[in-house]
Amino acid sequence: MVAMASEPSALELFKGLAPLSIEVESVINTLFQSFRIIEPFAYARSDNHEVQEILNRIRGEVMSYYRSIDQSVKMADSGHSFAQDAEILCEIFVNTSQYSIEDIKNYLDDMRLVGEKALAEAKATRELFKSNRERFFEMISKIIPGIQAVLQGQKQAVDNKKAIAKVVSSISRVAFYGSAAGTAASGLAVGTAVVASGPVAVGLIVIPVMFSIATLGYAIVKDKSDSIVSTREMESKGYEQALVQLTGALEGLTELCEYLDGVESYWGEVVTTLNGLHDNVESLVADPQRVKEGKAKIRIIAMRTQWVKNKEKQMGYISKISVLQDFYPSSKALIKSEE
Repeated sequence: MVAMASEPSALELFKGLAPLSIEVESVINTLFQSFRIIEPFAYARSDNHEVQEILNRIRGEVMSYYRSIDQSVKMADSGHSFAQDAEILCEIFVNTSQYSIEDIKNYLDDMRLVGEKALAEAKATRELFKSNRERFFEMISKIIPGIQAVLQGQKQAVDNKKAIAKVVSSISRVAFYGSAAGTAASGLAVGTAVVASGPVAVGLIVIPVMFSIATLGYAIVKDKSDSIVSTREMESKGYEQALVQLTGALEGLTELCEYLDGVESYWGEVVTTLNGLHDNVESLVADPQRVKEGKAKIRIIAMRTQWVKNKEKQMGYISKISVLQDFYPSSKALIKSEE
């Protein structure tokens, strides 16, 4: 009687193993959006020393962002493994009479290890993306604005030299007594002409055109992605324009961190649930007929269907994110070669 009374508790615990309700496609889209904004900065260049120093720091963070993507794939792989185990567990619980209590507990122990690994992977992924977001924000809000005054000063210096050149040019047209004086004035004007024709745009950045979502979403093999990267168009942007582009990645990174907060909490609850199930296996095994028939069986079969779908979603994430991984080896090599 006691075992029968405790059975609903065990089944309720089992319901707690339901897959995390999340639209994986929306997460993939968010990651693709942030990638297409951040990835071009691996190739961004400027003739201005101060701007190039900032670009070098941004490129270092691009490398870190790639590591975050790689870590998210590890997280999905752990989730996929757990979904497979959970699918088998559903079959075990429908046919508890075929297994001993010790065998089921051992299986739950193995699942707990997978769950703990998934928890660790989720935590590591969240921390990496959170760090990316914080460092990009720091660059945008503090470091990058810090050199704007320097750039403004450089622009003012260029404007001043242009003004001086204009004055000198006017002086050269003044009638001087003696050919030597005229020659000297003319020479001065010619000497300053180089300054007058110097670059007007200070802090200009040359950067690849962002990939479209359609390009990123196209399932291509590595050699084709390398070809697309090497033949892509470049564009020149003012310093502030590039800053606005990078700012667009912050929203996507924030959304990813919020999602990963929920994933980490979910896996923590899963580990706790597995501990509870481990301690209540007897209530399910005590009366296998009640589990094999009626609502309990229907509930477990429904759970199995959910885990099958979750397994497919995890594999879908791994497959689609691998497309992004095909795009960035060339920029990884570029960054490494200049370290």
